[in-house]
Amino acid sequence: VVVRNNGTATIDFSVNPVTVNAAVTGPNPATFTPVILNSGTLAAAATQTVVITTTYNMSVNGAYVFSANTAVTGDGNTANDAMNNATVTVSRVNTFPHVEGFSAIPNPAFVVQQVSGTGNWSITTTGNMTNPALAPALNPGFAFFNSYSFSSGATSRLITPCYDMTTLSNPAIDIWMSQDNGYATAPYDRVEVRVSTDGGVTWSAPLQTINRYNAAFTTAGWLQVTVPLTGYQNQSSVRIALQGISQFGNNIGIDQIRVYEQIAVDLQPTVLVSPITNSCHGAAENV
Repeated sequence: VVVRNNGTATIDFSVNPVTVNAAVTGPNPATFTPVILNSGTLAAAATQTVVITTTYNMSVNGAYVFSANTAVTGDGNTANDAMNNATVTVSRVNTFPHVEGFSAIPNPAFVVQQVSGTGNWSITTTGNMTNPALAPALNPGFAFFNSYSFSSGATSRLITPCYDMTTLSNPAIDIWMSQDNGYATAPYDRVEVRVSTDGGVTWSAPLQTINRYNAAFTTAGWLQVTVPLTGYQNQSSVRIALQGISQFGNNIGIDQIRVYEQIAVDLQPTVLVSPITNSCHGAAENV
């Protein structure tokens, strides 16, 4: 928590120690051990960050409500000694497959983060893409990165909710991304798939880069891309970023994503080869 000296005089903690109390209600209620500041100073109107604990368990989903207050000898205004309660909601996804089709604003929420330049992802719950003209294939909505208008180098992350993959041994993500053959000069508008295990503080190198340009798509369409999440099995806090990078070409759309357990052995009959339809069949046909 952050404490602020609202007075006009510097506080010398060796003379006037400050006790910082904090508590939390919710899935894991706790009253934390008070922290005593008994060294250093805090100038008038200055602030200081106080670490209450480094081991509080927030692995269970729900709303955690934090409170804090301070006590110092000679405090001239005790009416402002308590912090306004702060609610932190944990919505870790632990049921798979997890499918997001953007037909409504995602819940649990996705986060949009500007990395460089100007221009962010947006969620469109109805309608079609432009530049290129393309209708959603699987759901009414899509995630949209306007690289047709954003300057070259504009970069934005579309970040998934937190995934608890402790029950997965072979996780992967399927991404349905728009493809077209416009603006064919490299470098291309693209999406880099990155992963964080510390809540988005740091990100991995790209696990895969998916270009928007695809010469095979003479008519704009959707391509399903599977990205293995190798190394992130059994991790309890995984977030995935679709990092859109503009090269001032055509737009990028994401029709759907699916996070799931890949099955190592999965065999399915798909088509009948023989006997064929509309033929003269006899008494000893091959099947």
